[in-house]
Amino acid sequence: MNITILFRDDQQNQSGSIENIDLRSIVSIRDTVRFWVQKFFVPSIVFLGIIGNLITVIVMCHQRMRSTSTHIYLAALALFDSSYLLASFLLSLQHYSNLTETKIVSNENFEMLDLLRSIYWFSFPSLIVVCDFASNTSIWLTVMFTTERYMAINFPLTMKTFCTRSRAFKSILIIAIVCSILTLPTYFEYEIIIESHSEGQTIEIVESDLIKNPRYQIFYFWFTALMFTFIPLTLLTFLNVFLIKSVRRQSRKRNHLTRQITYATENSLIRSSVQINSMEQTFPIQTTKINEKNKFRFFLRKNKNRSIRDQDSHITRLLIAVLPSAIVLIYRASRSKISKESTLILLQIIGNVCNLLIAINAAGNFILYCLLSRQYWQIFKDLLARFTRFDWIRSSN
Repeated sequence: MNITILFRDDQQNQSGSIENIDLRSIVSIRDTVRFWVQKFFVPSIVFLGIIGNLITVIVMCHQRMRSTSTHIYLAALALFDSSYLLASFLLSLQHYSNLTETKIVSNENFEMLDLLRSIYWFSFPSLIVVCDFASNTSIWLTVMFTTERYMAINFPLTMKTFCTRSRAFKSILIIAIVCSILTLPTYFEYEIIIESHSEGQTIEIVESDLIKNPRYQIFYFWFTALMFTFIPLTLLTFLNVFLIKSVRRQSRKRNHLTRQITYATENSLIRSSVQINSMEQTFPIQTTKINEKNKFRFFLRKNKNRSIRDQDSHITRLLIAVLPSAIVLIYRASRSKISKESTLILLQIIGNVCNLLIAINAAGNFILYCLLSRQYWQIFKDLLARFTRFDWIRSSN
């Protein structure tokens, strides 16, 4: 969701020159965490998350789903989550030795792998921007359709004017434009340095003077933490609290009215049965109708409560995924110059864990909002049956 914390270290100073035993142990922990996170967990989560999000986009674009603004928000959320997962996977490739060897040989012996290395490192700052832009946009989209849910429950008469498809498309476009503008300075935090050697050239990504500026760190890191972490999470928390209160208040009113109607109906039926013997046959019918209405009300109440529980669990997951990276940003803003090597390595370890948590959150959104929906599964089964039927007909011909 938030700023992706990436630290590139000097490969020449990682191992041999370290004499401190504690520093060696920290480096060993860093390398172990980096291996499991970047080479095992991230590819697995990205693979599953992109497949799930793309299926979600296909289902949400179905005719029965795209008629509501909420499903449009969910489709956009799945697209931005997929963009984040893809960009984070590409960023994780820096930890593979084939890409960290940044030497570009002369044109006479130029190979395809050298071309891929050069393209990768030249696009590295852009990948960081895409990663941050997608995660920042995703959290504000979550705030937007949570606000829509709040409006639909508390002000149902405004749904036709507020919860519309055109308004959803406009909101998504505005959020994307604003987040792209606010994320753009990240591109200038890195510089690409090309050094020529007798054997060829090397490309190195280093921090620019902009990110080394203490004023920039204090302003932009604090602004990023507030704009894309604390403010949206505070809004989501308040909206969720109000949603829970509204649903409970409406449930109490509905239960009270149901008891009154049931009590009045039963009394009238009892009086009628005493006066007219033939009403003994209609009494079970009326009771059956009342029971059917109560079952329907219970079903609606159960779905609303499940929606609130899903929203509550999503906010909890956002807190776990986003707050650590925001805390690291604030720490880096308060400590403009970190000279202690052990502290830098510790921040690298925390950065890997933060990136993993954000990737899990991006891959898990479709599970929370889509896989738990009965309508989602029904449309997915219909599309799958239609596809398999078409494939069987084409193969038989």
